Amino acid sequence: MEAQKHTPDYLTANYHTHTMRCGHAVGADEEYVKAAAAAGMQVLGFSDHIPWPDKVPPRDTLHMRMNRAAEYAASVCALREKYRDRITIYLGFEAEYLPEFSGIRIL
Repeated sequence: MEAQKHTPDYLTANYHTHTMRCGHAVGADEEYVKAAAAAGMQVLGFSDHIPWPDKVPPRDTLHMRMNRAAEYAASVCALREKYRDRITIYLGFEAEYLPEFSGIRIL
């Protein structure tokens, strides 16, 4: 993944970065961090789609599997530590509200 050479000076944060775990992004997590730092970003927020319970029909191009959530969190937290002197990294989820799944713990 190559950094954009024309990143505007006023664009210093991205809070909406998905990973390959959700099925519609490609590349390693660290590639996103390196590209963001090289483009002059000061903040990178990972916000992969929250996993749905396994009883929901698979949507491999929208949500990560439940068994990938801990790995996702561990990867982003490790990158936050590794690059702490270069870029601020946040861990989050993009979530859809489904009442029938409220109260399910994912991490």
